[in-house]
Amino acid sequence: MVEHGRLEELVEQHLYDAKWKEVFLLAAGLVDSADELLVLMRRKADEILDMQEINTLLQTAGASLLPNANKYPVVIRRSTAVFIIIKHAVTRALFRVLALALALDRNLLLGYAQANNL
Repeated sequence: MVEHGRLEELVEQHLYDAKWKEVFLLAAGLVDSADELLVLMRRKADEILDMQEINTLLQTAGASLLPNANKYPVVIRRSTAVFIIIKHAVTRALFRVLALALALDRNLLLGYAQANNL
């Protein structure tokens, strides 16, 4: 049988690792009742959902959803909104890094030009 401590360790370390999917299925089959494993998995998932950044992202995505009369299911609309929000955030971050790199290059070039009387 699988000990409670081992199940906790399994969930804590590998719940979001796709390579461990079969191990979770095996563990569920080895215990008398999979309820304990499912509760541990739910607690771990709840920890992630308690993160402020995740909640903010989901609230922002929910607020940007199309009206309920839309033909697409809510899960599809929310996933699309999350994708767009993340894409926008990544794009903004990349532009900030690019602007910083360009400013640094400009400063280096100006410093070089001044040092070499160009």
